[in-house]
Amino acid sequence: LLAILLMPASADAARGPATFSAGRSLVAASSSPGNAYRAGISIINTAPVAGDLSVIGGSIVATAPILGDALLLGGSISSQATIGGDARTVGGSITLGGPISGDLVALGYSVNDASRTSGSTFIVALNTTVSNGAAGPITVYGNTVSLAGDFAGNVKVVAIGRLSLAPGTTIHGKLIYEAPEEASI
Repeated sequence: LLAILLMPASADAARGPATFSAGRSLVAASSSPGNAYRAGISIINTAPVAGDLSVIGGSIVATAPILGDALLLGGSISSQATIGGDARTVGGSITLGGPISGDLVALGYSVNDASRTSGSTFIVALNTTVSNGAAGPITVYGNTVSLAGDFAGNVKVVAIGRLSLAPGTTIHGKLIYEAPEEASI
């Protein structure tokens, strides 16, 4: 299964030669003309990637644009990068801040999404905050779910605990939710 996730998602993303980097503590400061694969305990990506970025590590920080897809697997993930394709993240603590042009899949203990995803969003986490809305449909499974911003599509939430919507939150599609408590709006 991991091998399938690590493969580039589109043929268009692999325009240049791929770069492979591994190390205990890795700072990627040189741009990659094609796909980039990185592994280590602590990884910081500060250079643009012209293709897909696949990273596995304990702590992952991505700040530079990624023209293709992003696959981020780690204990702590923080991405302020603009992602031109899809984003797939699996981690303990996930924080996303840059815009995502494709779909977002995030699986973690805690997910804070301020990315404004253009495609579909699917999140499974104990605690989830989506603070900048979404342009596409969104589905969230979790304990505590907080939503804020402008949601252009349908929003589906299955919460074991509670669902809260911040003041000024707008949902242009349908809000469908299951929770033991009434939503706090």
